[in-house]
Amino acid sequence: MPERHLVTLTDSEGTTAVVAPELGGWLLRYARKLPEHGSVEALHFSQAVVDRYPREMYAGIPVLFPLVSNNRTGDKEHHYEWNGRLFEMPQHGFARRSKRPTGISRLASGISTKHAWRWLFAVSGTAK
Repeated sequence: MPERHLVTLTDSEGTTAVVAPELGGWLLRYARKLPEHGSVEALHFSQAVVDRYPREMYAGIPVLFPLVSNNRTGDKEHHYEWNGRLFEMPQHGFARRSKRPTGISRLASGISTKHAWRWLFAVSGTAK
């Protein structure tokens, strides 16, 4: 598995987050310093989990859009139906598979999303 570019964000109080922009902005690790306990891991990072992407993603917090589960219409897995038409959609949508620039997260409708999600959308966020 090729090495993934991971970004570590840390604030002035020592809170740390590890994000993988090229894996859809997947939050892989989150730790925060607590006065009586020191640094506490809320999400534990594991390189083995990153190496299984996209076959398995069961740790961290991926960005799930526009669907949050497996979709099925009749005997067609990974499809949904709208107004009598079938549309293909991967499990949990396409957001987690889209690459994002470091520190800026923007996902918007376009040619690459139109086949799966016909509606216009834009979601953005900035890591500071």
